[in-house]
Amino acid sequence: LLAIQRDFPSSVGILMPMMIMMTGAGTTNATGSMSVANQDAFDANCQMANALIIATRGRPYALDADHFVSATFHGEEESTKLVDCNKYWEINMVRTNYLSQHLFLTHTSAHLQELWNQLVSEHSHAMLTFLFPTMDPFSPQAFELFKTVREALNQETIILRQRHPGIEFLTFSPGSVLMDLID
Repeated sequence: LLAIQRDFPSSVGILMPMMIMMTGAGTTNATGSMSVANQDAFDANCQMANALIIATRGRPYALDADHFVSATFHGEEESTKLVDCNKYWEINMVRTNYLSQHLFLTHTSAHLQELWNQLVSEHSHAMLTFLFPTMDPFSPQAFELFKTVREALNQETIILRQRHPGIEFLTFSPGSVLMDLID
């Protein structure tokens, strides 16, 4: 795995990403449960990603915006070196607006809808963010990253629950499962 990563370098990271699921972040949707399809949820998810970047700064496994894939942000803000947060209304307009879908931004609209379908649950109850660190997913360094991510997610959940009661971040990766079995 490391030989493939070395021979075919990419900013994408490892082939086994860490998945971070956000639930219960926004307003109530038509089904009566919490929706992640709103600006509050986008802001909370951006805040979570930024917390992970900050928590890993200066460490051998430091994260940056390029290690993440999310519907709520893209790339890096030059001045802060944190994620550049998207506006929900802009993403929603481009992916659902008739003119965007059929005339002006057809490819962009289709790609945004595909991203949305892959990262947001059917009734917008939950949203995934993928984290692609550039390391062996079963190494001691990866285990340290998993511990740091879990700690940062716990701290961020406490902070965000003051504004969004019920918000929760859950994480899963093959490496973290192995680490839990060993511990």
